Amino acid sequence: MMINPRLELLSELEQTPEEYIPELLRLVRLFRQNQKDIAVGSISSRMILNQVLEEMEDAEDIADAKIALQEDGFINLVDVKKELGIV
Repeated sequence: MMINPRLELLSELEQTPEEYIPELLRLVRLFRQNQKDIAVGSISSRMILNQVLEEMEDAEDIADAKIALQEDGFINLVDVKKELGIV
């Protein structure tokens, strides 16, 4: 039995951690906008793929940074600068 892609997408969304939802929403909107641009010939599918991949990498970096900020022993940049006498 073939699963309806829309239902499959909704199922994936339900399993997505809340902190990823804003970035995922941004990616969906970017994808939709790029599809319009392809239709009028102002952008290539390769350019879209590169842009979406870059957005995904940025979202992953942001998520990793947020996790690192919560880890024990994390020293923020302001404290590092103070300790080094850079401020």
